[in-house]
Amino acid sequence: MKQEFINKTVDHMYNQQKDETEHQNHNVTWIMSAHALLFTGLCAIQYNDLKEVIIILILLMGLFLALSAIYSMCVSELSIGHVYEMWDEYDNWDDCKKKYPYPHRVSLAPVFIMNSRMRFLMFFKFAPNVLFTSWFVLILVAIEHNLQYINIPISRNIQVIILFLILLFCVCIMTAMYHELLLGKLRKERIDDSRRRKQQEKKRGYCRSDCRYYSRRCCQSSDCIRMGGHKFSVNPLPPSIYDNRNCSDLNEKCIDNESINFSCLSIYHIMIDRFCGNWTTNPTIDSDGFYGGDIQGIINKLDYISSLGYNAILLTPIFATRNYHGYHVTNYEEVDTHFGSWNDFQNLIMESHKKGIKVICDYVPNHCHLGNAIFQSAQNNVDSKYKNWFYFDESRLGGFVSYQNYPDLPKFNLHNSATAEYMISVAVRMAKMGIDGLRIDHAIGVPFSFLRELSAQLKRINPQIFIIGEAWLQNPRDFMQIEFINARRKDLAMNYSTMNNSDIQEMIQLDYAGVLDGILDFSFMNILVETVCSGERLLDNQQLRRRLEQHFSRYPVYFTPFVFVDNHDTNRFLYYCRNDRSLLQEAICLMSSLPYPMIVYYGTEDSMCNDEDINNSPNGDDDVRAPKRWK
Repeated sequence: MKQEFINKTVDHMYNQQKDETEHQNHNVTWIMSAHALLFTGLCAIQYNDLKEVIIILILLMGLFLALSAIYSMCVSELSIGHVYEMWDEYDNWDDCKKKYPYPHRVSLAPVFIMNSRMRFLMFFKFAPNVLFTSWFVLILVAIEHNLQYINIPISRNIQVIILFLILLFCVCIMTAMYHELLLGKLRKERIDDSRRRKQQEKKRGYCRSDCRYYSRRCCQSSDCIRMGGHKFSVNPLPPSIYDNRNCSDLNEKCIDNESINFSCLSIYHIMIDRFCGNWTTNPTIDSDGFYGGDIQGIINKLDYISSLGYNAILLTPIFATRNYHGYHVTNYEEVDTHFGSWNDFQNLIMESHKKGIKVICDYVPNHCHLGNAIFQSAQNNVDSKYKNWFYFDESRLGGFVSYQNYPDLPKFNLHNSATAEYMISVAVRMAKMGIDGLRIDHAIGVPFSFLRELSAQLKRINPQIFIIGEAWLQNPRDFMQIEFINARRKDLAMNYSTMNNSDIQEMIQLDYAGVLDGILDFSFMNILVETVCSGERLLDNQQLRRRLEQHFSRYPVYFTPFVFVDNHDTNRFLYYCRNDRSLLQEAICLMSSLPYPMIVYYGTEDSMCNDEDINNSPNGDDDVRAPKRWK
């Protein structure tokens, strides 16, 4: 990230704090004005009898408020100086730390001021106490003057001063007690929650304070990973980076995360049509582009998947589709006949759960195929209720906005409530059938408001369901279709050619913290690809270690990166390894040792690899998505 971005970030935070301060000052002004009017009115009523009391009281009020104002102004000046100290400290940071903004401070005042015993003199805290006390004194003196209950042999002026000071002390104590009464429980809950999170982090073996992470995942139950028919012994990573603890059961490492067991997930990524069907060693492709892989084929291979040590499967879309990969959906109400039926899908969920395997489904809310009946109605019927479900624009190819300008994939208008409601209902149906997770395809093009509502509705059905997003900024064909959390992020992303691609990818992934449960960590993939392409090994690589520590330190505890090294849209990792299977083995061992869920693309265990770069070959997709061969 550039220095300009960091400057804008801090300026933005400063302006926000400045606006809030002005707003609070405005409120205090009105409050004090109201007090002054009421106080003056009451004094006018009692003027003749309480003249000396009023004069003393007003003088005392003015004195104490002046002292409070002077103290607050001094703190403000110190705060301005502290800002310069913070910038001076920032200037001395190394270049790695400068890649992200200076941490936001709740208060710009120095710590010694905020912890000072004199902090009670801050105007916003002290002024209300003075005003409140003045009211008490005036009322008590009026009672004493009229009823003559108190008869102390000292002058009236001294009595008023003593009474004012005593009451001021009492009011300050009462204010503190009242504050504790109202906020004490909330503060305790916050402290308890913070302590609980720290305990979970400790159990996860991840210490954010020094950016170190340790292994919690066992290598596969057989302590090996099968590749190309051979078994490669999994050597633990260096103890200086990872903890070599072993566990007898994969689920043993999940006990500290009872809500959603992310860290223990070892996910096997399946493209349905290319995984298993009615073929053996030489599958043939049909005229429509399908090889014949189906849901029943996956059910038949659940034991095989489990034997490799995986406890979750990630499926490509199951809906009726124009193309084998499933991302060109023609009907969200049906399972594609090439893949099976809703009954087959339900059976897959049931059988998977019996074997301790979670099911994660791919979900495409951003676009559909132009053959979808909903789009056909919107395009051809002027009065169609689906007209506002898409973006029609005569200046565009085909007269409508399409996913990244691919002409056969019209983009949904998810800002339209009816469209959003329908698309959420599609996911709700799968959640009610029992899926464990949802992968949001092209989440980078979906509104954040839609993702929040989707998450809220799915969590109401199953609080344990986890929702992960694919937010991949890879040579976008239309930046205007990408959703950013704010305009500043959009400006940065549009300058991606002048910035480090991994930095931008990481920045965009972090935008989804607090919106989704996790994100596909393309930034991690880029780091490992860059490492092997530079001719380096992955284990015992101190530079890689430091880079990964820095990368993972930026993720909040509540936001989970799903690590992987390849998928159906990228080159096989073995391609970058130049067919060096030992490097692929190191990559899997590295992922296995991290306290995050890992995803391994089908066929990796067979050393499947594409011959040419997927980005430079017209048949690149077919190479990367070749059918798995079964003996």
